[in-house]
Amino acid sequence: MLGFALKAGLAALSLFSAAPCFAGSFDRSGVGTTAAQFLKLSATARGSALAECMTVLADDASALYWNPAALIEIQKRSVVFTHAAYIADTYYDYAAYGQKFGDMGAFGASIQYMNHGNLTGTNASGIETGSFTPYDLAVSMGFSSYISGFNKYPEERFVLGVSAKVISSKIVNQDSTITMDAGILTPWLMNNRFRMGLTAQNIMGGLRFGNETSKMPFLGKLGGRVRLLSMWDLLFDVAAPVDNYPYASAATEIRVNVLENLRVDLRAGATTRAASDLDGLRNVSFGLGFAGSTLGLDYAFNPFGDLGNAHRVTLKVSF
Repeated sequence: MLGFALKAGLAALSLFSAAPCFAGSFDRSGVGTTAAQFLKLSATARGSALAECMTVLADDASALYWNPAALIEIQKRSVVFTHAAYIADTYYDYAAYGQKFGDMGAFGASIQYMNHGNLTGTNASGIETGSFTPYDLAVSMGFSSYISGFNKYPEERFVLGVSAKVISSKIVNQDSTITMDAGILTPWLMNNRFRMGLTAQNIMGGLRFGNETSKMPFLGKLGGRVRLLSMWDLLFDVAAPVDNYPYASAATEIRVNVLENLRVDLRAGATTRAASDLDGLRNVSFGLGFAGSTLGLDYAFNPFGDLGNAHRVTLKVSF
């Protein structure tokens, strides 16, 4: 019975991800062929500091972004706000809400917004035609549920999650589309020390500007979490984007209780994504987190070589 539930969940995930897999190149020839690149930007400072190794670790409202199945890890209610000062006067904002409904599952909703700054338009003769402000917006809703609820303990159950996203993107003209994510979490294995997760993001849809239609930036990820100690995790993700080479990421998080209601989290990660695209310090990340009984604050530092550095701050509320 348990094996049947797993096969059913994997079949559903394969069905959702089949369409882009036949159309994608999954190598460098796909660079520049997909739209809505802002969907690739880390939703939280915690995830950014951990090289986005969040397929299994996510446990708050931002799970809707990382792996909708992980919404089940929310304890009660969760609110997340992220602001990222990005490169060349651009910025990125993310807000999410999640709530668990006992053994029934969990629900989440979120908004992602990317502002690309004020740009000056020109015509074919190079004459300025005025300024414009490109932006990207995504509104998401999703849920997760146990798919092997007959097991006595939650940590022994498989979890399936799905979400739908409405995407709106504007350069000079504007277009919208709908896409989906799907994800699975396995039960805890090896005496609750190891867990795996699988996600398929941006499964369908496309945006049309002028005479060109670009598909969504599909991303498939397999992730793992190893509990070395109760407060120390090792994480890994292997990712296959439709518009670039596959890449691997690894990270670690150490959580230290310094006071009765205050925990400090230390984070670091590294990734092979676009390893040769930039010069200087890149493909590593660092972060720091503070967690109280209801409030949490996370910071992440991401160097992008010659392009400069990105900073993210996330405020978390649980109640």
